[in-house]
Amino acid sequence: MGQLLLTIKGILSDPGVFIRRTRRLYETDRENSVWVSTFINQEYYWFYERIKPGTTVLDIGANIGDTAIYFAYNPNTKKVYSYELMPHNFEKAKRFIANSPLKSKISIFNMAVTPDPGKKIKVASNAVATATSNISEVISAEGVNVNTISLPKMLEGKKRVALKCDIEGVEEHLFDNANLSNVYLIMLECHNSVHTHVMDVFRKKGFKAFVYHVYSTADKGGVTLVCAYRK
Repeated sequence: MGQLLLTIKGILSDPGVFIRRTRRLYETDRENSVWVSTFINQEYYWFYERIKPGTTVLDIGANIGDTAIYFAYNPNTKKVYSYELMPHNFEKAKRFIANSPLKSKISIFNMAVTPDPGKKIKVASNAVATATSNISEVISAEGVNVNTISLPKMLEGKKRVALKCDIEGVEEHLFDNANLSNVYLIMLECHNSVHTHVMDVFRKKGFKAFVYHVYSTADKGGVTLVCAYRK
């Protein structure tokens, strides 16, 4: 436990209490793995430490709520708006967020973020995304209706925005037609080696963009973590 506290020292005001309260909520090895990735390995620390005072965080691809809670712990975060496609993950996330001391800073929605919004899609009720899944694999004719939303709609009325995105293969054209003038920070997981296109889009919109981490090469799915920021 001492080593874990050292890992997240300086991020949480009382990490010991947080670890005890949060870890009890996770019921499976997958959930524990997600918790470790976010809070111990701090996969999104580059993003976390660059959040400016008064920031609205868009957490696109909330999974089970871990990143929403993580970003909400930053005192510079004003509000976190979290979006999760999978009904199963969404219900888990709602429970974890409700049991966190930061629930008032987080709003979560069971919605699919897509470049082509305005319609409902059906998602298998028990679908669970993995790091290598493709979103098309969870669409089911017998599934649960889930509303869709576009990035421009999400950004309406929001100032000083930081955006994290992990939506399992839908990200390639998500940013093409979006006005990102109020966004200053982005961390994005890219699938199927689309990071080159996405970084080009970011640069054309005035961002500095770079590859932060390569999870797998093109021959194994091409999963890459991309960062973008404005000076």
